[in-house]
Amino acid sequence: MGDGENFDIDDGRPVGKALACHHAQISNEPSKKQTNHLMKTSLIAAVTFLSVQFVAQAADKAVLPDFAKAYPEEKIAHKMNLPGMENYTYLTNVTFDEWKQKMIIFLAEGWQESKVAGAELEMIAEPLKAQGMELSGVAKFSNEEFPGVMVIVMHMSMQAAPEGKKFSATVTVTGKKKE
Repeated sequence: MGDGENFDIDDGRPVGKALACHHAQISNEPSKKQTNHLMKTSLIAAVTFLSVQFVAQAADKAVLPDFAKAYPEEKIAHKMNLPGMENYTYLTNVTFDEWKQKMIIFLAEGWQESKVAGAELEMIAEPLKAQGMELSGVAKFSNEEFPGVMVIVMHMSMQAAPEGKKFSATVTVTGKKKE
């Protein structure tokens, strides 16, 4: 390309410097510098968007703990898995306060306890009395990372406990999505 010549942006034919400058000034097309800046900005926006999506998907894929491992020193006497619910029953000599504290440690951060009282507590205790058991305590736990999932820990004393144990304790997980 000779001195004083530029290539036209539209069709690549040589044009004079004055015409090329005039064309660049009145053209709606962005300059190379503007195009590069726009591409960099678009790339940054796309990477940011994908990063946010990845973080959101990671949160969606948060995994519930394996509740069969909540009390490793205790033997599971009965296990039941139904769609949307799992239940573990133990025979133990551990008190309700110790049982609940172990669950709190097992669940770790993010889980909140909600109190069970009044009619709800009576609704749980009455059928147990009919079976010769007395409710020692019940606690419910939920976590915002797992909407609709509730962990219920119940502890009952028994008159005729098998295997020399004083209590029956259960862990029930409801609202669990099928994996």
